[in-house]
Amino acid sequence: MRKTLPTAFALLLTTAALLLARLWLQRLSLPYNEEGRYFDAAHGVVYDEGAIAVYGVLTVLFALLAVATRYGRGGLGGGENLMDISWR
Repeated sequence: MRKTLPTAFALLLTTAALLLARLWLQRLSLPYNEEGRYFDAAHGVVYDEGAIAVYGVLTVLFALLAVATRYGRGGLGGGENLMDISWR
């Protein structure tokens, strides 16, 4: 159980990072106008160009958290995992 929970959490964070990366790439490819907006007439939604930076930052953040959760402070070989640190 000690190693299963951090691994599952890292998998969840990795999945979130991949979904955010996909969303970031989709929004990056939209043809925005000079006001930084794109109107999707099929769905009636306006996308703002400013969200691209947010998706990119969240992607990197979730990816870094996934790596930190999976490998912890002890590196690849062992040591304490970030989920196992006790508050003294």
